[in-house]
Amino acid sequence: MKFTNFSNKKIYFLGIGGISMYAIAFLMKNNGATVLGYDKTKTEITDFLTNNGISVFYEASVENSKGADVCVCTAAIGSENEEYNNVLKNGVPIIYRGEFLGEIIKHFNNSIGVSGTHGKSTTSGILSEIFLSETIKNPTILMGAVLPSINSAYKIGSTNDLIFEACEYKDSFLSFKPEISVILNVSLDHTDYFPNIEKMKESFVKYASGSKKVIVNMDCSNALECAQKSTAEIVTYSISNKNSKYFADNITVSNGKTFFDLYINGTMIKRFELGVPGMHNLSNSLAAISASLESNISLDAIEKGLKNFKGIKRRLEFLGKINGAYIYDDYAHHPDEIIATLDAAETMGMKKIHCLFQPHTYTRLKDFFQSFAEIFNQRTSEKNIEVIFLPTYAAREKNTLGYDTEKLSQAVKNSIFLNSLHNAAEFIKTNASKDEMYILMGAGDITNVSKLLEFDN
Repeated sequence: MKFTNFSNKKIYFLGIGGISMYAIAFLMKNNGATVLGYDKTKTEITDFLTNNGISVFYEASVENSKGADVCVCTAAIGSENEEYNNVLKNGVPIIYRGEFLGEIIKHFNNSIGVSGTHGKSTTSGILSEIFLSETIKNPTILMGAVLPSINSAYKIGSTNDLIFEACEYKDSFLSFKPEISVILNVSLDHTDYFPNIEKMKESFVKYASGSKKVIVNMDCSNALECAQKSTAEIVTYSISNKNSKYFADNITVSNGKTFFDLYINGTMIKRFELGVPGMHNLSNSLAAISASLESNISLDAIEKGLKNFKGIKRRLEFLGKINGAYIYDDYAHHPDEIIATLDAAETMGMKKIHCLFQPHTYTRLKDFFQSFAEIFNQRTSEKNIEVIFLPTYAAREKNTLGYDTEKLSQAVKNSIFLNSLHNAAEFIKTNASKDEMYILMGAGDITNVSKLLEFDN
């Protein structure tokens, strides 16, 4: 697949170390473009870029972007950024990632954009495994997390199928016009941009209206409302409403796997096995099944893809054992995600669950403070769960709102506050015992605690 309007161009990526940015960077490099970029922090991703022939700058300079034909910028960067202004000084046109991806999408005959407040990466991963299991398919994949079977967040395919995540932050997904849009759920998030849920729903309506067909979760009233207000053809799925087109019934969970019957328009079609636990993952798999069947993928490929799917990086990802305790890594940072992750963890038969939670941004901590407190208080009082809080990951923000993790810890009974990643690692080393679970939870750098641990052989 060649994108002729980008071939032989010099493309400068601002924020190239982002997991969704580096995937597009490689796609353009494969397309014949000269690719280089800037990121403020050296990471495994930037090392990977450098090792594969893409230059990465870490110091802002007007020299970095000289001669570039276009600059692709991540949504988190704006006019206050020094390198952003350096690009402008060079007269290089800036296009945000969403707009750029929107141009790429136009080159595919069958594009599937997975949207929703939660579950985009997992659903994209399941959908990718299904398409990869169809012998006549070789999709291009652009995800926001690493899929272990391809050991990457992207894959460059040779067919006309594109599977990608459609992120709502700053309305990025409004630049996308996929053939099929998927809406998993709609709940308030990114409160530094969306002032209320109504504004979010307005955006999802516009996103769905850019597609010919929208596949929507009938179990989420907000998502269903958005689909119904759109101009797209509506296809519904559900794990609780038999009136949906695609319905999962006779659900059983055993040894971390989920088994269910698939019904289409009230007719039982086939029993499937999903290799990961959690009702949220069952719902995500049903969204992937729906998109696959609407794309004429075979039931055999769906069956194989569901079995092959073993999760994605940082979504209840098993890292190893310490003193016989199981250590997991999870990206949950929104109240709904925390509930779903802990619900799934509780089905895994551990003696005790220790949740090490790092809030992501002060805005999110402030706006969901009460929800966080209620969730963790309920879990610590009624469940065999211990909560350990770490300092808030600021990301792009400064703490001007008067909320921090210590305040949250004070609002949650019997919780513990640790002031560093190092102390979190020491806590695990000292307290881990056989058949317990420790979850490193959050969208920030809490995952780096794992680098400070030595796992059992």
